[in-house]
Amino acid sequence: MSMKDLAAHVAEHGFVVATNWFSAGALAAMDVELEDRLAARPVEAHDDGGFGRRFDVRVDVGAADGLEAVASLFAADRVVELTTAILQPGWRAEGPPLIFSTPRDGQQGWHQDSSAQEPGQFMVNRIIYPRQVHAEQGGLVLVPGSHRQGDIPQGGNHEAIPGEITILPQAGTLLIMHSRCWHRVQANRSDLPRTQVNWRARPASAPEHLGNTPVFRTGRWDFARARG
Repeated sequence: MSMKDLAAHVAEHGFVVATNWFSAGALAAMDVELEDRLAARPVEAHDDGGFGRRFDVRVDVGAADGLEAVASLFAADRVVELTTAILQPGWRAEGPPLIFSTPRDGQQGWHQDSSAQEPGQFMVNRIIYPRQVHAEQGGLVLVPGSHRQGDIPQGGNHEAIPGEITILPQAGTLLIMHSRCWHRVQANRSDLPRTQVNWRARPASAPEHLGNTPVFRTGRWDFARARG
């Protein structure tokens, strides 16, 4: 598919899965950086204000800033070209790239990554998978076209939604997903963490920090104030 076709797929369905987007060598270099960064992070007990319990979210998140291989992959011409085709010139990266590592029994309940519904007020998740995601590690479940259907309906954090599909990305996949797309991550039933890197981007017309107010099936959350 051309960049124009891929961008049109995101506009229509809210996501696109671009397989074999990166070389094995580039992925290996990124994988080493991620392992080193995750190993170096201290484990700290903290109070999340009840966020994890309320929305059934358990995932380790850390910044990937300063990692050369990660930065190189997101700066690749094809990634920049695709981002521009989706968001138009003038787009901005949202914060640093983030490492999401889902441990055993970790998961994420249904949600949207932003709450604003006005045209142009959204982000896209640009997610790189360094390794194959196996079924036992938990797939990404989403509802195609849901980014055009308003707020996600109330219900259980992992209750099935009509039209949902499950994606098990291969190593080297670049997944682009609209921040209003309804999605969740299944539980990791293996001892192997499910690791990926996400560097969000937004159109020039969208303000910063759209990701501070996600929408879940059981309510909204304000990360800036750590409260619902």
